[in-house]
Amino acid sequence: MCIIDQYRLSSLFAAQDLHHLRQESEQLAKDMDLSVVRLQFTAYLPDSEGMYTLPLEPVISDPIFDSKAPNASNLKIVRMDKTSGCVLGGDEIYLLCDKVQKDDIQIRFYENNDRGWEAYGDFGPTDVHRQFAIVFRTPRYWDISIERPITVFVQLKRRKDGETSEAKAFTYCPRVEDREEVNRKRMKRLPHFSDHFGGGAPSGGSPGIGGGGQAGGGGFNFLGYTNNYGGALWPSHQGMQHQGGSQGGMELATDQVSQDNASPQVMVSSPEEVEQINDQPAHLSSPEQLFGLRALHITERTARALLDYAITADVRMLLAVQRHLTAVQDENGDTSLHLAVIHQQPLVVQHLLQVIVSIPRQDIINTHNHLRQTPLHLSVITHQYTMVELLLTAGANPTILDRRGNSVLHLALHRKDEKMVRLLLQQLKSPELSKLIRLPDCDGLYPVHLAVKALSERLVELLLTKGAERNVAEQKSGRTPLHLAVEMGSLKLVGYLVDAGADVDVPTFQGNTPLHLAAGYGFPALTAMLLGAGADRNVQNYEPISDSEEEDDLGICRGHTPLDITSNQKVCDLPEPLSAS
Repeated sequence: MCIIDQYRLSSLFAAQDLHHLRQESEQLAKDMDLSVVRLQFTAYLPDSEGMYTLPLEPVISDPIFDSKAPNASNLKIVRMDKTSGCVLGGDEIYLLCDKVQKDDIQIRFYENNDRGWEAYGDFGPTDVHRQFAIVFRTPRYWDISIERPITVFVQLKRRKDGETSEAKAFTYCPRVEDREEVNRKRMKRLPHFSDHFGGGAPSGGSPGIGGGGQAGGGGFNFLGYTNNYGGALWPSHQGMQHQGGSQGGMELATDQVSQDNASPQVMVSSPEEVEQINDQPAHLSSPEQLFGLRALHITERTARALLDYAITADVRMLLAVQRHLTAVQDENGDTSLHLAVIHQQPLVVQHLLQVIVSIPRQDIINTHNHLRQTPLHLSVITHQYTMVELLLTAGANPTILDRRGNSVLHLALHRKDEKMVRLLLQQLKSPELSKLIRLPDCDGLYPVHLAVKALSERLVELLLTKGAERNVAEQKSGRTPLHLAVEMGSLKLVGYLVDAGADVDVPTFQGNTPLHLAAGYGFPALTAMLLGAGADRNVQNYEPISDSEEEDDLGICRGHTPLDITSNQKVCDLPEPLSAS
């Protein structure tokens, strides 16, 4: 019995030693870099018998690298598509480089000063394309309150040996608080009532009304057609003026008209006025006389509107006469409707809309400014829900895009404004809503992608309920909402999308499934959740593991599975799900 027990004990120790050796060899296989070798030289001295048996201290050579190995080649930034970004970080940059090893490369941002600031670009193994290109997001600068551009440096860095590439300059720009220029326009000096009278009254009259003097006369003079504020309107033949006023006030001379060609934005007539002018006798056919008659009609209508306003206190009486002037745009391209929205004047917007919609074949409500913003865009940007309802009811077009390809739905999602999104989804008609939900912006992102980036389960739910596609791929790299949720490390959103029926095995343009991203970023919980939902742990992406051209030509190279690209041991140790076949 003793011999048998000793045999069993020795067998047990042998098995333990074998297991320990196996573990050690596996670890060495992971740590050992087969693309670099060192040579050991040992010199021997002769012993007393003349034999060379006395070794000296060995000498180890410098590393000898395999010239084709990615972790042995010199690091070099070949090209970047951007050399500047916002101080808040998060800008996506495409970087071309010489061959790198995806699990051993970093993108370092740093400053050469006493502060010694450094940070690293954010990317995962799936963001390294065939070892020659990296898509990364810039880190946040340490001081986000800078008021002028700050230049730092960016370089590639290997984790193992600390080798770095030559540094390139990168500029951090101050954050733009007023990207849509709404606050800039609000900060302009507000107009004053007296600004519209053109100066004072040196002869004792009030500014622009009554009294004498050159600057403040009491009458109009439109090419010989004169009117007093208190009198009737009649033609003043041969250019004679009515005695009630001097040559001041609002005057438009004949020679000025001929020189300036009478801007159509200033003198705009309704169809009825044009018809009245065309019906005049032949002796009133000269351009000067027709223009004067046109001005007379406008003045008469304005005077009548002013009297009606005095009786009714309804400002629409004044606006109706000038409704065609609502198309006039200022130096920023803003119409009166834009400005009323910017300065948060809902009653003014309501009055303007009531007169604008009465203009035949008008599209003033959808006029865009120099930033390609319509009044509806500005209402969404400034979170004015009443304005949005007024504009949509009046016929504003919600499918117009701004300069960045944003619809009003994109803008509301960028601002994480759940109330606005709900309002738009309720107010929009079926064809318009269907178009907006399936419309990408200039970055290739659909509304459902923006909802995921906002980390809002409720926004995602709202859009999916209204018909957004669960597996729609953004246009830059083919990521679905589930891919984005995994990248952002949101267990909650990933769980919701999986429960909502999102495809867990849909690939990006590079062949990466959501499981590739979860494993590559080293998220054990997300990896386990996707495996539990049936994700294929053996699916291969389109990047071959081997770089051998011979194997490539034969078509025998396999791609990377999710476990091939992970560096997290917890992810590797995850068991097969019980439901897997």
